[in-house]
Amino acid sequence: MGKSTISKNSEEDALRIRNIKKMGHGKGGITIEVDYFKTSQWFRDDAGKPFQPFIILFVHKESYFILDANMVKPSQKFLADFFDQFLGILETGRFSVGNIVVKKRELFDLFEKSAADLDIGIELMKRLPSVESVKGSMTKLFNTETGREKPKQKNAAKKKAFRNVYQFKILLTGSKPPIWRRILVPEKYSFWDLHVAIQDAMGWMDCHLHEFQTIRKNHGDERTIGIPNPDNDDDDIEPGWNEMISDVFLEEKRMRYVYDFGDYWVHSITLEKILPREMDVEYPICIAGKMACPPEDSGALWGYYDMLEILKRPKHPDYKDTVEWIGDEHFDPEQFDPEEVSFSDPKQALKEHGIE
Repeated sequence: MGKSTISKNSEEDALRIRNIKKMGHGKGGITIEVDYFKTSQWFRDDAGKPFQPFIILFVHKESYFILDANMVKPSQKFLADFFDQFLGILETGRFSVGNIVVKKRELFDLFEKSAADLDIGIELMKRLPSVESVKGSMTKLFNTETGREKPKQKNAAKKKAFRNVYQFKILLTGSKPPIWRRILVPEKYSFWDLHVAIQDAMGWMDCHLHEFQTIRKNHGDERTIGIPNPDNDDDDIEPGWNEMISDVFLEEKRMRYVYDFGDYWVHSITLEKILPREMDVEYPICIAGKMACPPEDSGALWGYYDMLEILKRPKHPDYKDTVEWIGDEHFDPEQFDPEEVSFSDPKQALKEHGIE
């Protein structure tokens, strides 16, 4: 999903926001967790075309009560419709909203300005416990109810677009205990696609530069793949969207992936296996991993581990500031569940970076 200008009729939205502001949302109101997820089930539209719908969720953080839920068909209007539903909830006046919590950057960008206009706080968190609980219940419901028809011939052709998947292990170099993930990605992936999958699997927010580094065996010089700087004629970075992982990993089994040239998070990327794809699995997928991802801008591993030590000592003079920085007083460095990993669309992510 990409960023939205909120809706096509911004004047109408502005009027709605002015009217909502009179209703007293803001400080003292409830906290709601907001997210969406794609169902595992297939449906058919009026034209008979198969699709997987999204579930939009607005859940009360403390009680896990579902304030609103809606199943929608993916479309270019998805975020605009999402925002319209958000305004609709506020317009009911059934409750006062004081804070919004999201874990997707695109939702943070979607709500940020209007939340500020309404004096509603907004936070970007790595986990949404109430949403995850509701999502689990809904997933079980979908697995036992009707509406599970999978697309037939047309989608079957798409599934044959690649035969194999690459199994990578991603290890955050120097982390003790090891912070790592194991993912399966299509063999047709570019390095940009792999970058997006690594970001999602690790738990990074893709708000810094990155690059892949390797050693060319036949030349002995380092090859760098990432986002070239168009203003630097001496830049030898190859664009990740033009380089295919299948070409490079024919010779290489391991590469370095560097994220955030300030904190300089170095990851070891190891190709463990090449496996035949399973036709009933949606790729990419995270199949294993350990330990939570460090928060963005936490000052490399030494800074991250220093923050963890401070969190163990509520009387430490920097405790309050550290909690505010991390955004979660109960941050658990051992928490990671591969089933909670949600993968972004690499093509949409490329557009969000201004690369068409």
